Amino acid sequence: MSLIQLYNNEIEKKEYLGILMFFVSSAAAVVILVSIITFSSLPLENLKYSYLFFYLFFLLSFIIGKKVSFRRLIRSFVYANHKLTKRVSNKIRQSNLSYIEKLSHTSVFKDVSDNNENFVESITIVLNAIHSSVVVVFVFFYMLFISIKGFLICTLTIGLSIYLHTKYLQKDYQIQFNITKEQEKEYTKIFHQLLCGFKELKINSKMSNEHFESLKNVLNSLQEMIFKMCQLMINNFNIFFDALLLGYLGVITFVLPKIATIDSQTVSKILIIGIFLNGPVGSLFAAIPFWIKSNQNIAKIYQFEIDIDKEIDHQLSTPKLPLSVFDQFKTIQLQDIIYDHYNNEGEVCFSLGPINSVINRGEIIFIVGGNGSGKTTLMKILSGLYKTSSGEILIDGNTLKESMLPAYHNLFSTIMSDYYLFNKLYGLEKIDDKEIASLLKLMRIETKTAVVDKTFTNTRLSTGQRKRLAMIVALLHDKPFYLFDEWAADQDVSFRKYFYEVLLKDLKNKGKTVVAISHDDRFYHVADKIIKLEYGKEVPIV
Repeated sequence: MSLIQLYNNEIEKKEYLGILMFFVSSAAAVVILVSIITFSSLPLENLKYSYLFFYLFFLLSFIIGKKVSFRRLIRSFVYANHKLTKRVSNKIRQSNLSYIEKLSHTSVFKDVSDNNENFVESITIVLNAIHSSVVVVFVFFYMLFISIKGFLICTLTIGLSIYLHTKYLQKDYQIQFNITKEQEKEYTKIFHQLLCGFKELKINSKMSNEHFESLKNVLNSLQEMIFKMCQLMINNFNIFFDALLLGYLGVITFVLPKIATIDSQTVSKILIIGIFLNGPVGSLFAAIPFWIKSNQNIAKIYQFEIDIDKEIDHQLSTPKLPLSVFDQFKTIQLQDIIYDHYNNEGEVCFSLGPINSVINRGEIIFIVGGNGSGKTTLMKILSGLYKTSSGEILIDGNTLKESMLPAYHNLFSTIMSDYYLFNKLYGLEKIDDKEIASLLKLMRIETKTAVVDKTFTNTRLSTGQRKRLAMIVALLHDKPFYLFDEWAADQDVSFRKYFYEVLLKDLKNKGKTVVAISHDDRFYHVADKIIKLEYGKEVPIV
């Protein structure tokens, strides 16, 4: 019942007027039915214009009531869905990096985007089905007034049909729907490989052909599953509903007169009611797939919120310090730092530490070592992005506590090896156009891109140029502490030399602290201190 959960949890001010108009329009629909049955049985000479006005009044009441109720209720549900999405998005940015790295980004994005894309359509269809169910209930009361046995037969027929549909047919559809969704994820994954691995596939025909065979197999399986789902929808919804309506009409026509003392006029009334119910009952059955899909999408987001709450509950309940409280720090000390990486089975697959080091303000420090030695992990620990397994970080002699992390994070400007280049200069209140122009020229990309309304006009650059653009962003933020993960690796000789012998020294002269991961032993003389790692252990420089 995730839609009900969404309404109860996310909407503080309930939409009572919308609900009232919901029932008004439903009642008006039944009055319209009653007037059709009543007026159609009158002789032509007894029909009056007042009857027409009566009919038009309730028709207008039905239209206005349904329009007002749907507009208000849909707006409430859309607000509730957006509120949930915004809250979860906010919690994502408050969670920790190690949790985010374990997530399937594609899966999370797809769940959220699918829900937002289909929500308005689904909620409109579902609301229409709920409206129809209210109409059906009102019609049943009217039928009870006309004929008790007719009411019992109608109730038994529709009730038994709904039970069988819910117990068996709907269950089959939901199982097939879930299987198809999983196969869609597999297809999304392999199609993503086709785009992201295009270079590798393009230059290796055997690899490309085998990958394409895998893609075709997945797509063929998905096609078969979609076909089965469509068959189930036709058989379990469309054909079932048509059979239900025709069976109902047959029972009223042939069975009811045999088992009850009932005149032909009453039979005609019940038949008209049956035909009238074709629309509302059809809406009920048509909405079932949308109801299932909406509930599943919202349930996934709520479950994701529960999972992410486990990562941030302890942070949300602690007081926060001003973001600039550490800007004038003197020393940062890593004391007996150990960090364990775990695999999917929960076993330690890599361990970093113990690390003991003191970083003084204004120093240039290089972290060196082979691939997989733990350099990037150490940088993420230093920046507070990874929580240590043991040990502690001391800032000016005081232990860094979790409540201090937001302020501590704001010490740093980082360019990690897997950095993300935003197309907009977020977090910068004042933009100095001359400074930006100067930096673009300095990085030799002034002809490649520009900044208009805090937005880069072009970010489709080479790897080295994108890193230079990321450097411009880092410099504009003007933080006390800079972290660079092999920034110079994708630069030409001149820029590599500029980075080590000019840029780093300029930052030092401005009182900035720099920690850089480097393999360029020709420039080790630039560093005030070098931390060397081998297989997660700190070793002396030889």
